[in-house]
Amino acid sequence: MRKKLSNELPDPFDNAAKIVFQNRPPDVIKIATGYESPIIQPLRTKLAIRRKREVDVLAKIKIPSARNPKRLIWVLVHIEFQTEPTLIMPYRMAEYIARVLRVYQLPVLSVVIYLREKKIRKPDPGFFQQTYPTRFLAEYKVIRLWELDGQSYLDNPTPGNLPFIPLMKPAEGDSREAWLERCVEVGQERIPPEQRADLFYSMNVLSGLIIKNQQTIDLIIPE
Repeated sequence: MRKKLSNELPDPFDNAAKIVFQNRPPDVIKIATGYESPIIQPLRTKLAIRRKREVDVLAKIKIPSARNPKRLIWVLVHIEFQTEPTLIMPYRMAEYIARVLRVYQLPVLSVVIYLREKKIRKPDPGFFQQTYPTRFLAEYKVIRLWELDGQSYLDNPTPGNLPFIPLMKPAEGDSREAWLERCVEVGQERIPPEQRADLFYSMNVLSGLIIKNQQTIDLIIPE
């Protein structure tokens, strides 16, 4: 039986992505940041400063210090799952970063993961910048799943990255349906049976972003 979030959100894709993090924090942290932390401490996502704001993922991890790589330091990882690019995202990320800094007072590594491609007038630059009348800069990492090489991830599948692989760049010559079938086959072969229910649930929901016919998805992905 799949797990339910304590706070159901109206966006099913956002919800499915957060379920993946709840079940497999190390895998999602690795996709978002590239780091493999020996310790991950998920944190509360509600930032209560006058008006409440809630982020998608917030966790403490340990990464090598810039001055001494042999020394590990605590940093905060903040991740937002966004269905499609939007012009307002830099403003939202700047607000989230400021609130996270205010609440936890630790260095922040912020990441926005876009799930589906959409052409917009100005692609997300990965920062919010104000130069006048005072300077203000908030930087964050931008990941566009459709630009990632899906085959490289499919060669090393984990319960935490497999639900996102159908949204990545398919192997050459594969249709989206054929690519989803391959992802499901790898999941059945490489993922332990007790971990598949939540994995395939999230994969089913997220696949709706790239395959319009839900019956097709249901035929490919097992119950």
